[in-house]
Amino acid sequence: MKATICWVCVDVPQKCLTVARCRFFYEFTFMGERGYDSLKNLMKTGNDICIEAAKCFQERYDMELVYATALSKNSEKLKKIATKSQGSVANAFHQLSVQTNVESDAHKQLANTISKDISLPMKTLAETQSRARKTIEDGLNSKFKAWRDQKDTDKKYRGRSFEKCKEIESLFLKMDEIPKSTKNSVKDVSKMESSLRKTQEDLDRTERKYHEATREVEVARQACDSEMCKACDQMEQMEKERIEETSKFVQLYAQSTLILTDKMIKLSKELSDLRIIPQDDIISAIKQYNVNVPESEILLYDIYAENEHNAMSQERRLKSLLHWMQILRNDLEIQRKSKDGIESLHGFCRQNQNFSSSVNSDQIHFNRRSVELLHCLFEASLFKMETVYNRLTGGQKPYFKDEQRLTTTFMKDGHPTTMLRIPYKSINQPPTAPLELMSRIPIVPAPPQPLHITLSMQSMDTSQHQHHHSADSHRSAPPPIGFINPPHTSAGYPQLSNHSGTHAHTVAHNYDTDRNRHQLIASNTPPYPLTAMTTPRSSTRLQRVRVNYDYTARADDEISINSGDIITVLEKRPDGWYRGELGGQVGLFPGNFVEEI
Repeated sequence: MKATICWVCVDVPQKCLTVARCRFFYEFTFMGERGYDSLKNLMKTGNDICIEAAKCFQERYDMELVYATALSKNSEKLKKIATKSQGSVANAFHQLSVQTNVESDAHKQLANTISKDISLPMKTLAETQSRARKTIEDGLNSKFKAWRDQKDTDKKYRGRSFEKCKEIESLFLKMDEIPKSTKNSVKDVSKMESSLRKTQEDLDRTERKYHEATREVEVARQACDSEMCKACDQMEQMEKERIEETSKFVQLYAQSTLILTDKMIKLSKELSDLRIIPQDDIISAIKQYNVNVPESEILLYDIYAENEHNAMSQERRLKSLLHWMQILRNDLEIQRKSKDGIESLHGFCRQNQNFSSSVNSDQIHFNRRSVELLHCLFEASLFKMETVYNRLTGGQKPYFKDEQRLTTTFMKDGHPTTMLRIPYKSINQPPTAPLELMSRIPIVPAPPQPLHITLSMQSMDTSQHQHHHSADSHRSAPPPIGFINPPHTSAGYPQLSNHSGTHAHTVAHNYDTDRNRHQLIASNTPPYPLTAMTTPRSSTRLQRVRVNYDYTARADDEISINSGDIITVLEKRPDGWYRGELGGQVGLFPGNFVEEI
């Protein structure tokens, strides 16, 4: 239906908002060839904007999808971290994983909305309008071409008409100038009249064609106007549809973003409620690993002359031992004087409160503990060398209160390494521990050494070796089971309890055996004494544990376990080994290879 012209606003139709008949405005603005060119530029620009906007939204979809994928991977990593953590930290990381996954889903939903409801429909709209616009432009182009052809024809006959008229007028002027009295004049006039008649006939034919051409130009112009009005109406509808759809797309994008924002606000509030309680986590970790008193491992001096298996003359061996013994005695004397000086300073500070405020008490404690540890180093090393020296010279074996804590291992090159393991005591001022931690039984883990070769000065017969819990059975992927610090007698020696029928995890380390009875024993057992005390079965509540590492039994009283097995615990031993039942078999297995269910 062609719109009726509103003569009220024909000059400025864009201001006519009250006249209902003035439905379309483009036909009053884009008329003629110049108007057609402007209309094409307008529609092409709008179509390009729609295509570029669709591309932008598609890029936003790609970015949201990549971000959502990255969040999902990050959520999986946080989940793994949560499984490795414990207590409130594990709960916090678990919540972070869950919330990150929720955030990932929210971004995926936004990406799907942008792609399915905005980008693809906008691109489809642009392509549809582009095809429709091309059809309209093709029709208009044909009309304007016909109009231009008619104008060219009109221009041609218009020019011929003017030329013939000029030619006729020129002939009339010449005829008027020729005298009529002479004989030649009559001939000339006759010729001119003949030319005049011929030219007049050509003019008549040209004027008829000119008359028809001008009429055809007007008909073509009117056809262009009619087609232009129709095209303007169609393109105005297309432009209106494009703008309305763009408005819907923008509103949909705004709503989707608002939904995402609301979810993020909710997630932020939930994350802000997360709480990590360090003290509870520390207590939980100590309960889980059952370790609260570690060891101080002091590396001692080892010299070539100390090992009687090394080739060396007796004289040079004794001379080397004496040389080192003198060095260590000098070191012990220096440490004794240092200790006396520190104790004097400490006593002076206690008596003089004003002076004590200028002295760092933590530094005094640090220096005191440092001197004690150095004293242990020199004293233990001197004990080793004096033991060998006295054995060679027939003297009495010296005394050292921590003799049972000495362990010797050999490296691949055969060189010995002797360690003194004593209960750990902080070099700094010890912090105040909760009563719950202070009341726990100390269990100390052995160092994760791949192979221990223990120097034994006492041969063990085969029956005794089979009766005790085999030392070779303690080799495992995790560190070996630890031991309980044995009670000390007044002399400073640990007392080993000997329960009948119980297999003790022990290792011999004696220095006063005859040198001809030296024997190297390869062992994976912790090279320091372990007690044979166990917890009565009645005092331990039956519970079930899950096996984390495979273990193959190396002794008759052990059972083989595989990862994933469920074992009923019948007895927990203070040395870290458990007695349990698996598949009808009852035996020992390492406690640090399992976890409680």
